[in-house]
Amino acid sequence: MAPVQLESQINYSAVALAAGHVLAAILLTAGVGRSLYRSYRALGPAQETRERRAQRSHHVPVFASLALISLCTAVYASAQHAILSYKRWANAHAVQLPARLYGDNGILPLGENSIDVFPGLWLSDTPFHLDTVEILAERARRLWWGQQIELSLIPWNLFLAIEGRRRNMPLLWCYPLLGQLVSLSYAQNLFFLALLLTPSPLPSTDAGGLPMSRYIRIRDAIFRPKPSTWTPHTSLYLLTLALAYVPHWATTRVVNTPHLKAVVLASRGLAMAPLLLHYVIPASWGSTHTKPHETYRVYTRLFKMISLASFVLHGKATLEGLAHSAPDAYYHRHSQYLPFDMESRSAWERTTSGFGRILAATADHPVVSGAGCDVLLSALSLGLWAAVRATDFQDFLACTVPGQVRSHADGSEAEQDGHKSTPTVARRRDGLRSGGKYKIDRDSSEEAYEPTPAVAASVTEGDVLPEAGDYDWESTALVWGMTILGGLGTGSAGVLGGECIAR
Repeated sequence: MAPVQLESQINYSAVALAAGHVLAAILLTAGVGRSLYRSYRALGPAQETRERRAQRSHHVPVFASLALISLCTAVYASAQHAILSYKRWANAHAVQLPARLYGDNGILPLGENSIDVFPGLWLSDTPFHLDTVEILAERARRLWWGQQIELSLIPWNLFLAIEGRRRNMPLLWCYPLLGQLVSLSYAQNLFFLALLLTPSPLPSTDAGGLPMSRYIRIRDAIFRPKPSTWTPHTSLYLLTLALAYVPHWATTRVVNTPHLKAVVLASRGLAMAPLLLHYVIPASWGSTHTKPHETYRVYTRLFKMISLASFVLHGKATLEGLAHSAPDAYYHRHSQYLPFDMESRSAWERTTSGFGRILAATADHPVVSGAGCDVLLSALSLGLWAAVRATDFQDFLACTVPGQVRSHADGSEAEQDGHKSTPTVARRRDGLRSGGKYKIDRDSSEEAYEPTPAVAASVTEGDVLPEAGDYDWESTALVWGMTILGGLGTGSAGVLGGECIAR
């Protein structure tokens, strides 16, 4: 085939889109890091006990390391995809490729022996972002990996809308954007860090909380703020969630067609709809609850619907992947001479061969490899989170299995020994360091710490963590088993939904 003539005109909008993607990911990460630091500084005295500090010192490095690993794998997969795409473009346009990054016939140093590269022309001719979706959707065994990420974005955004607003977290919109611009596991682990550093709702600005930023002032001027206990009507939630799954049914039908861009934009936009509902709809379209526990029944229904829809779509993708990965899908004129002839193999052997091809699809392309790593890292972080939080299996099953009812679904408190369990506020002792030893004022140490009403309310709605070192690995096994059976979307719905109704 003759090489395509090289165009000399650069499409600056395509270049700006790619550069904006990278710049936005960097700025959003910086914003999340700053908000994590400010949230940690805003912790109240009830969250500065020795037990809380010890647990944070153990858990924060784990999820921070997972976030770093997720970022590195996403960057590596994207870089490999970009290099492979540029090689294909250069081959089609008869452009000489550099042999190395530095040295003779390389990119650097610039001079007579360097090879020119044309990233602007490459981005002008190549729809890089759409190529990522097409590579995943054009083969059923690749879609099996990519669809799990897309389906997990829906419960993830619903979880952000519920827990992020309940805890009054700043810059909440950064997390869903990072989940789409970088990877789901990266944003997921960053938000888990935010939950660890924000165990109770942050006080509002009027109550001495975080200072109001310019962004918050502009947002509140456009969208009138609503109470943290305000929720949209259930019908609006159900409608947006149902619409969010429509593009996933149409993705395989519109791949490699002009309609793919609209389907992808609709899929990403509708996935963020649960978070946007709290800002764009009027307050009359929802209700304000006196107690957050009154919404548990609604949240259970929503996550159960998400789990069921994810299970159906994952089962559909699995069957299609097996059908297109079985030996008969590769049948050709020389198949009778191969040792893996279809007629000489049992149905079990053909099925296991199909599963093997689905799992091995991560080696097809860097995009599929990145999606596979994202799925595995997200499942790993969900399992560890369930162990750290000691997720109750009843809460998990109530958000995933149809017909399963959670105990105390009405929000009533469990009674122990005839008394209701009530949160207690830790006492503080002030010590002065003198001569290498701590001197304690005995008179002040006997006085109980009297929390303000805002602090007492935050402790009531704060996290109840298990004892240090008491991890529930049975919950982790349940999460991973359900993820293997129903896909990452089902596992995410169980863990994240169980977190919302655990208090």
